[in-house]
Amino acid sequence: MKKLTALVLALVLSFSVMPGAMAASPWTEAEDYQSLTEQKLTFGLKNAFFGWSEIFDRVDQYNYEDKSPFTGFFEGIYYAVIYTIGGVLHVATFPLPIDVPLPNNGVQLG
Repeated sequence: MKKLTALVLALVLSFSVMPGAMAASPWTEAEDYQSLTEQKLTFGLKNAFFGWSEIFDRVDQYNYEDKSPFTGFFEGIYYAVIYTIGGVLHVATFPLPIDVPLPNNGVQLG
């Protein structure tokens, strides 16, 4: 039980680290309940299944900007964990239109 409490506390603290980078998720702009739940489920699945790809995106971004790719790697791991956990939370709570904001609106595919 203590491990679960510590995990939840760590997750809450990690979401509170960057309040300026976290805005409402894109699915919150839907107009009716059915659209909200469908878009929230899609958003959650995208982040849960593709959160790991953030590692490579960050390394590539830092390499392109002539910064240390190792910094991008560790930042990528951080964002991969946050996006994956956030995606799982979105999937688990998709019937409820309650937002769990993710930094930079989660995984950006494409």
